[in-house]
This record gives sequence, C-alpha cells and structure tokens, in this order.
Amino acid sequence: MAAISVAVYKISDYVRRSTDPRYHEMICEEYSSIINLPIVDTCINFFLSCNKNKNRCVDYPCWDISRVALRSNNSSDYINANYIAGFDMSAKFIATQEPMPGTFNDFWKMIWQENSRVIVMLNGTKEQSEQRNLQYFSPTEDNTLINEFIIKEERVKRYSHYTKTTLKVIHIDTGEVRLIYHFKYLNWPEDETPEVKMLIDFLMAVNRKDQAYFRQVLQNNELLPGPIVVHGEKGVGRTAAYCVADICLYQIAHTASISVASTVIKVRQQRRFSMQAFNHYIFVNNLVLYFLITLRSNIETYMELRSHLTKSDVEMLFRS
Repeated sequence: MAAISVAVYKISDYVRRSTDPRYHEMICEEYSSIINLPIVDTCINFFLSCNKNKNRCVDYPCWDISRVALRSNNSSDYINANYIAGFDMSAKFIATQEPMPGTFNDFWKMIWQENSRVIVMLNGTKEQSEQRNLQYFSPTEDNTLINEFIIKEERVKRYSHYTKTTLKVIHIDTGEVRLIYHFKYLNWPEDETPEVKMLIDFLMAVNRKDQAYFRQVLQNNELLPGPIVVHGEKGVGRTAAYCVADICLYQIAHTASISVASTVIKVRQQRRFSMQAFNHYIFVNNLVLYFLITLRSNIETYMELRSHLTKSDVEMLFRS
C-alpha cells in the first residue's frame, strides 16, 4: 500500500488550526492530496463475470486484499464488502453496499458467518426510509424468509433521528437463533451531511450496544461478536464517513491526538473510493471540532469512549 506523511495534531493544535484564516483552503489542499494519493491493489474478484450481478454499481470496485470472502459450496465466495479496522480493532467494521434482491441471502450469510450482531443503515431521508421497506427484512410481515434464514422483528425503538430494531434471526438448517440489532439513521441524504450532534449521539448508541454485547459474551465465555456491518447505498460515502468519525473519536479519547487525514487514507486503503465527496471530509472535520469544543460540557461521552473495551482488553479477558 502507498504511504503518505500526514500531521498528527495535539487536541489544542487541531482546534487552533480551525481559527486560521486559511483553514478552509488548508482542508481543501489536504483532501486533494488524499484523493490523488495512488493506492496500488487489485479488484480481480469484483470484475469476474460471475460476480457482475452482485455489484450495485460498476464504478466502485471492491479491493481484494480486505474483502469479506463467504464460506460457500457455490463457485463464488464474493460479496461486495470489505473489513475496516477500527481505532485499535483489526476489523471493527464491515463496509458494504445496500443489499439487492439477488444478494439478500449473501448479506445474511455474511452476517451469520462473521457473527455480526449490529447492522448500521445510513442511506435515505426519514421520509424515504418510512416509505421503502428494508428489503432484507420486512417490518410489515411477521417473518421474512430469505433462503437459509428466517428474520423476525422482535421490537422497535424510535428516536427523533434513528430507529433501533431488534431482529431474531433463525438459521433454518441448524435451528440456531441469534439476536441482531439494526440501527437506521433517518436523515442523511446521499449528497448532504447530517447534524454533527445527532450523528455523535447515534454513533454512541451503536457503540453502546456493541460494547454491551462484548461484555455479555466475555462474562458467559461465548463466541466474540463480529464486525459492525455498515452500509449506505454504495458503501463508500456515508459508510466511510461514519467509520472515519468513529475511529477519530476513539483516537481522541485514547491518545489525546487526532489525524483525520491519515484515518481517511487508511480507510481508503481498505474500501476503494471511500470518502470520495469533499463534503464528507468537511463533515468529519466539523464533527471532530464540535466534539472537542464541547468536550467539557459533554464529558460523559468522552468518559464513555474511554471506558469501552480495547483490543488489548478483549485479548486479555478472552484468554484468561
């Protein structure tokens, strides 16, 4: 992978930079250098003819090096999805496209295979989300049957800017039952950005559930939960912005430093064409600034991030 030298800022320096009269110009230059940085890798599986119908958009190839490979008896193990490292977790996320009718079963196979317990859906406005059913499960039916899986909506909690749905997923062949938590953000149109305060609240709700499940399985000596599955439509815009924002907040909490640029570069090395829109880059920087400027009045959020289990915590507890 290509490398680039980017600044890592102390918290005070990052905030001070935002007051520079050239700040917007500096951000533009920074973003331009990121987008133009060559990343040399392959997308062979994306271009195979047998996988053509598994891609929502032909213009957004999927890296081979970080792709999720399905364990399958079929000829193809392909799904348009990539592992994304978190702040200190090698695969905290799976970034993927919105499932299509022809990939619904592959989507749920991936969820099951990876033991993912949290799904984050970011695409669409509140009105659009209410009008169109979540195609990979139906909130209007008692059960959704998708090949190998039965998906049942257990309960829904509605908030002003997101919904949290508890799904009971049953593997038909084995009879095993798992609870999956689906978080749907309600107001993030593709070409716009959400309110930073609302997205931080949403991000914290997702991590709270993920952390609660980590603690539960550690106490019960069960299989550790897999990556958080994140999707918008193509899985490279809002999806990448969400992952970058999450990584940056944890970086601040654990190192008292921040580098949005290096985080974006790393995510782009794992999910091709991530953060391709400048407004998403501006948005993440604005989110980080808001978090830092309001830190004293929102100390609970900072302390909660600090209290979350890290990779070393999980490794120590799981081995003990």
